[in-house]
Amino acid sequence: METLIVRFVVVDPLRRAPELAGLPVRVEEIPAGHPALPPPALLRRGGTPAVLLDRLARGPHLLVSASYGPGWPPRHLFDTVAYGSELAAATGGILLDPLLARVVSPEASMHLPSAREDFVPQHFIRISASPAGNDLEMVTTGLSRLGLPELRTVGLAPYLGQAWAKVTAALSYRLLQEVWGGAADLPAELLVTAADLAAVTGEESAGEMPVRLEPTVGPCLTLRPRAGVRGPESFWHRETVMALFPRAWS
Repeated sequence: METLIVRFVVVDPLRRAPELAGLPVRVEEIPAGHPALPPPALLRRGGTPAVLLDRLARGPHLLVSASYGPGWPPRHLFDTVAYGSELAAATGGILLDPLLARVVSPEASMHLPSAREDFVPQHFIRISASPAGNDLEMVTTGLSRLGLPELRTVGLAPYLGQAWAKVTAALSYRLLQEVWGGAADLPAELLVTAADLAAVTGEESAGEMPVRLEPTVGPCLTLRPRAGVRGPESFWHRETVMALFPRAWS
């Protein structure tokens, strides 16, 4: 069975860490500049407070990691959040998700879902877009630590970026539900629905749209129109957004 690993960091603990013998996490002390830490420039672009950047530069820090197999529940992720939060509270440190370059709320451990249907991907993955010529390339970060390929979209018009990020979150949710629900193989196509969007955004929407998942390097799954759809993919991106968010176009 594949082993998945999650690593969080308690930044600049001010007090001695309590003993965690027998718990399902590993804790080790690491210096400032350790490879497990995200680049400060990435944190700055994400709006990380200056106080955290200062504390990151000081060190030492506590690297909290856990490993587990794929499937529901993702114990390696939940254990790291839970015990990382406990360590941060006990030591006066700040809990950081280094993969996502994101500070973890002190209350995060109190809101870990008990049912897979309540799992909100955006709490544990990042969806980002970067310029690619005149268009955007949008990718997820974090699905890999749940045992899945990342999702990728190319040739996305910038004006669709915000709406497509919601579509990507809904597809991440649907993919996780399918795999955690017992699917033996990765699906070649997913149907993103209004219910999926409501689960991840809380917004009312309408309609549905099939999306083909094309394996590409990375490993990633590139989001494509189903076979037989004519016209440029940029038209399909727009039609998908219009189908799922009709009020935005009325």
